[in-house]
Amino acid sequence: MFDIAKRDINFPIKSLWDEFWSGEDFFAPFFARVKNVWNPSVEMEETDKEYIIKFDLPGVKKEEISIEAKNDTLTVSGERKAEKKENTKHRRYNERFYGTFTRTFRLPESVKTEEITASYKDGVLEIKVPKQEEAKVKKIAIS
Repeated sequence: MFDIAKRDINFPIKSLWDEFWSGEDFFAPFFARVKNVWNPSVEMEETDKEYIIKFDLPGVKKEEISIEAKNDTLTVSGERKAEKKENTKHRRYNERFYGTFTRTFRLPESVKTEEITASYKDGVLEIKVPKQEEAKVKKIAIS
């Protein structure tokens, strides 16, 4: 009797494990909703003269990145294409995301959008957004 109870307790866990590694895509229902979309990590900092925005974009070619500044928004978009792999019966686990991305940021009014620059090296996109010089207060004497 104890052996039967023991098997009954372990059955759901074993069944889940078998389903996970069965070759079927256990996570398909979840990833179907987010297929071909990912958000790269972003780091932002502010200095006295500019805003610096860095994107982690490993595996993305420079030609597949678009940067646009319009009105008070900065939009960065692109695509990381999946590697073509042959179908094998070996188990495979993948946490990498592929597909398109779009990130949009609201810019402060006090930036020089016409002087924004960008560079791309070792999978890191760096965008520099220069600030406008602050208007200096001029004291006016009363005559």
